[in-house]
Amino acid sequence: MGAPDLGIPGAATYVYLPPGYRGGSGPRYPVVYLFHGTPGRAADWFAAGNAARALDVLITRRLVPPMIAVAPDLNGGGLHDTECLDDPAGGRQVETYLRTRLVPWVDGHYDTDPEPAARLLAGMSAGGFCALDQGLRHRDTYRPIISILPFGDPGGDWRERLGPQRFAAVSPSSYLPAITLPGPDPVFLCTGEETSRAERDGIDALQAQLTARGEPVARHDVGDGHSWRTARICLPYGLVFAARYLPQ
Repeated sequence: MGAPDLGIPGAATYVYLPPGYRGGSGPRYPVVYLFHGTPGRAADWFAAGNAARALDVLITRRLVPPMIAVAPDLNGGGLHDTECLDDPAGGRQVETYLRTRLVPWVDGHYDTDPEPAARLLAGMSAGGFCALDQGLRHRDTYRPIISILPFGDPGGDWRERLGPQRFAAVSPSSYLPAITLPGPDPVFLCTGEETSRAERDGIDALQAQLTARGEPVARHDVGDGHSWRTARICLPYGLVFAARYLPQ
């Protein structure tokens, strides 16, 4: 799906339905939105990330409740790096698209639980930043966050596009001390032990800031680098953690 008026070209959105799903049968399901990295595309979480297999196993073993998974295309193809933000120059308005088009579309087409607490965000790398930033700034839309290999800000290109003040306003590493968090705002952080020291230091700082705010935070590191292998290993741990905070 796409939204030409928001600069979002038509692209595939992948949807996973849990075992036993029967549309219109009564049960309402939580939804996990899966955000890919950059460069990347919607299929990545199901191809490289093995998300469907992970969900099948976790649901069958009753480690998480049955849930729907939705993987949108965040970049519109090519090497665009949206970081799930609205382009101030009038290009892709990805942040607006996710909240005002994608989420309502999913709720309108599937048997979802529409509570914000039943919408999980999960992402890796640039998608890890997306999950963390969108989740923290839009608690009226999403709640549990699974942030894998994340960054604390959207990067130098966006600093130039936004300017210092607006850049800080979309950078968790800058706004976390002051942002209003209605709570509980559970966040799962995961990285690879073979990532750069600077990357691990950045995640350490995010963890410390979240902990200082009294938020439920879990951390899991794996023996790999900045890769889809790390993401595949991290996702099940994150889903089990986030499931504790889903509506009962």
